[in-house]
Amino acid sequence: MKRFRLLFLLLTVVLLGWVAASAAAQTARLLPETYVSDDESMTLRYPTGWVVESEQPGLFIVATSEDMLDLGNENVPAGEAAVAVLFSNADDQYLREYFVGDDPAAVLDNIIKTLFSSNTDINVEFTNPTGTIFNDLPAARSDGLFMGNHVFLMVNALGNDVYSLIIGITTVSELDKFEPKLLAIAESVNYQPPGE
Repeated sequence: MKRFRLLFLLLTVVLLGWVAASAAAQTARLLPETYVSDDESMTLRYPTGWVVESEQPGLFIVATSEDMLDLGNENVPAGEAAVAVLFSNADDQYLREYFVGDDPAAVLDNIIKTLFSSNTDINVEFTNPTGTIFNDLPAARSDGLFMGNHVFLMVNALGNDVYSLIIGITTVSELDKFEPKLLAIAESVNYQPPGE
């Protein structure tokens, strides 16, 4: 009986190691490129051929092409997508003011009400923020339409009253195609503000 328990324990350890290694290998295949900001405060992984813009500490955008970085009020072209991540402890007081609330759902609700108004787009429509887990941390998510594009918003509680806001955008018909990559990019981000 002891031999069976030992064999079972060893098999469990090997399988857990294999699952972790398999997940890491899958992420490496999905996101083979690594970005490190000039000040080394942020790192992330992204797909080959995509572009990264990070001109401001604590904010970055990863997109399928340069065209997405210059997108204005028009619809996202077919085959294009982008994800932006902003941190509440970024060195920008203006951006910090959007992160108001006691939990991810309250913060996300405030962001939707202040940034995605019908003054900008009369057809704006977002679901109520719902609680979820993202990157093993408490989060809230809302999906909607803005400027004719599918947008998902997620606020992640990182601890010590620090939040991240994840904004994914694509055409309505291509959400299923791009969402796994956009979320994997957001999950790969590591941000440590300079001086902390």
